Amino acid sequence: MGRLMRRDTVDPREYDWANLVSVTRSEIDQLPPNRLGMGERAVIAYAQAYNRDIVGLDDYQARMLGERMGLKVVLRENGSSARDQ
Repeated sequence: MGRLMRRDTVDPREYDWANLVSVTRSEIDQLPPNRLGMGERAVIAYAQAYNRDIVGLDDYQARMLGERMGLKVVLRENGSSARDQ
């Protein structure tokens, strides 16, 4: 899991419907230049590599990059998306 575990961070291993997947370094390297953490880059790279169009990202910069790449970013609990920030 990420560098920083906040109180509201969800551990996907706690949910039987969540599938943990992996992505290759070459798939990550195909992303446009960015300063995102490895976890955010992996989520976006996986979505691009496997033709997924919806992602869950809590990092503002990651949400912006995901949307610029044509991905639909899952809404946060308060109903806001990257565009609302």
